[in-house]
Amino acid sequence: MEILENAGQAQDSSIIGNVTDKIADVCDSSTIQAAKQKLEEVVTEAKFYAKHLEEVAADKARKAAVCAVETAKEHPAMTAGVIAILGTLTGFLVARSIYKK
Repeated sequence: MEILENAGQAQDSSIIGNVTDKIADVCDSSTIQAAKQKLEEVVTEAKFYAKHLEEVAADKARKAAVCAVETAKEHPAMTAGVIAILGTLTGFLVARSIYKK
């Protein structure tokens, strides 16, 4: 379960600060060419940051899946009970929506 403790701490404020500074520089540029070049740098850095966040999210999802499998193997009765409860609730909600029409 330690895997999921730091799930919300993947944000890197230094990259966000750099992008914000570059956007401010673009606004202060006197030539269109310089503004275009700086904007391209910002877009490139944003793409890199988005790719990094995607990799972090995929890694955390894999770790969460492994954790779920381990928990299911350690506590099979609890897992069966949770699945039974969720199945019952789903069936109840589906039946309720069918008979409401």
